Amino acid sequence: MTATAHALIGASLAIRITNPYIGLPLAIISHFIADLIPHWDAGTNHRKKSLLRLKVEATLDVLLGFALVFLIFREQIISNPIYMFSMVIAAQLPDWVEAPSSMLLQSLGLIPFVGRAALWAFQPVTYYRVDTALMFQESVHLEDWPEVDENLLDNEVLEKMSLVN
Repeated sequence: MTATAHALIGASLAIRITNPYIGLPLAIISHFIADLIPHWDAGTNHRKKSLLRLKVEATLDVLLGFALVFLIFREQIISNPIYMFSMVIAAQLPDWVEAPSSMLLQSLGLIPFVGRAALWAFQPVTYYRVDTALMFQESVHLEDWPEVDENLLDNEVLEKMSLVN
């Protein structure tokens, strides 16, 4: 999901939930809930992009998110700007933690060490995502999801499918 979408979700939560002890953890959890929806973002097709292009797209996405939050929620920002932008950052935080593992750390060959540690930190929130990311040592963008093919089906299912066809 784009950083812009996560920023708008975080800002929307900040308006409804004014207690930071409740709001900040919910903003982080909202990130994982939003990421359950198949989506695209700067990391989509990351194998076909240069590291520079990934960084530029990600930076523009984050800046657009902050700009839209400022434009849409400017009246609410005046009353408590620190809390509003803390919620925006909290809603984006899991991607900020994961981003180095999929860009810089992968290029340095350090993803098995640092990337796993960063993903492990969020394991209580989303076991499936962490498990999948560790298995592929990559992000779990839609393009990285396995296709349904014969390797994923056992022989019994394949035989039944061939009888139907």
